[in-house]
Amino acid sequence: MNRIATPRRPQENKPAQKQLVIPGPNELNVPPDNLLEYTICIYGTKGIGKTTLTSSIPGGLVVMTEPLRKNLKIRQVSLSVNDVDAINEGAADAWVQFKSIIQQSQNPESGVKCLIIDTVDRLYEACLNHHCVVEGVRHPGGLNDFGKLWSVIKDDFETTLNRIREVGLGLVLISHTKESDIEVVTGGKVTQYGPSCSGAALRYIKAAADYAFFFGWFDRKRCIHLRGYENIWTACGVPERFISPSGNPLELIEIPEGETKGWTILQKAFDNKVYDALEEVPSQEAPKPTRKRS
Repeated sequence: MNRIATPRRPQENKPAQKQLVIPGPNELNVPPDNLLEYTICIYGTKGIGKTTLTSSIPGGLVVMTEPLRKNLKIRQVSLSVNDVDAINEGAADAWVQFKSIIQQSQNPESGVKCLIIDTVDRLYEACLNHHCVVEGVRHPGGLNDFGKLWSVIKDDFETTLNRIREVGLGLVLISHTKESDIEVVTGGKVTQYGPSCSGAALRYIKAAADYAFFFGWFDRKRCIHLRGYENIWTACGVPERFISPSGNPLELIEIPEGETKGWTILQKAFDNKVYDALEEVPSQEAPKPTRKRS
């Protein structure tokens, strides 16, 4: 029999709600100049270098949920995403541990300025397993609760990730790639690349991410796809950013193989200082000869 939650009595002596003030006609939102003040999703080909790219973020901490990922010399904390049976038998609850990581990262002495979730696919799985353990079930799909448990999982997942941004930490979400058929404006369907995470996690990403980029191969080059591809899902939220010095919106930027400071390239692209990978870069002016003193 499913448990029915007892309605909570209205709280007496509730604290007064903060009154919102409508901004004036000239009080416009100013988009931040720091890329890490935006929520970012980077997904792509397995082994392309997503973790290496994001681990070069200054003050970044990789929350590694992928099993046995110990081949990179990076600052990371590993979470074992155990299933419901294992947690019930005493194994670690990764979702509880993740919330502890957020709490510890708020301490200035931690030196953490950004949490990199690698991968968001497995983190959502950790959230789901945690709530199944709490409710004493193996999966929400078997319950006849009109979707209540699914809603609890969704709300906790969203609230927890939003909390990272609210406390002033950067948030980068990493995922792999999957293909799906979508309808396009021109009619018909195309196969589109997108993050491989579950539907609920993907809905959060599409709602919360200011920027979403695909990292994959293009003409034998490792490239970040920023915008302009019908068959690749991307989000480039600020029109004035990621513009070539020539004035054209960037579609591709190359991250050379072996590059360990890929975030620096992405930051320069955000600052409109990088040419498109397919753009012809103007040659530098020849230096003027200097006269020798007689």
